[in-house]
Amino acid sequence: RNVFPEDVERAAAQVAGVRPGNVIAFGVEGRRGREDIVVVAEIKGDDHAAVRSEVTDRVRDALGLSSQVVLVPTGSLPKTSSGKLQRSLCRERFLDEQLEQV
Repeated sequence: RNVFPEDVERAAAQVAGVRPGNVIAFGVEGRRGREDIVVVAEIKGDDHAAVRSEVTDRVRDALGLSSQVVLVPTGSLPKTSSGKLQRSLCRERFLDEQLEQV
């Protein structure tokens, strides 16, 4: 089944505590050769555990998928000079463990 990153991002962005428009979703190779979903979201506020849990639940409820949720500080998602999110650069930084997590 094909899942579009925009659908995952839309579901995650509905969670209180996530900055709307500042969510990136992508796939990574997981166990047993299956693709896992990673959601990277900029957070506002201090209740990290609750936001992480709510994003996980929202993605599962909306799309039937489990996901790994990474919360990052405001302003840390990679963007182009025109302000568009850079999904591939975010994925590279995740894989290289270069994302600043909260």
